[in-house]
Amino acid sequence: MRLWGKILGTDKDYYIVEASAEDPNPNPDPPADFEARGTGINTYAYWVANSPMGPWTALEDLVCSDL
Repeated sequence: MRLWGKILGTDKDYYIVEASAEDPNPNPDPPADFEARGTGINTYAYWVANSPMGPWTALEDLVCSDL
């Protein structure tokens, strides 16, 4: 796990960490354009918090889509 960065917000700051992690709740029927965690755009998982002491919230995996 490593610190990815800090975003300075108007009301609160956001700390972001990234890590290699398996999906604790894999989707049994993922969309056709979904890349499993650990591959492609979902190589890393991300968590965000307003303070280094937490609580930390896991961000959802990304889904590829054509614009």
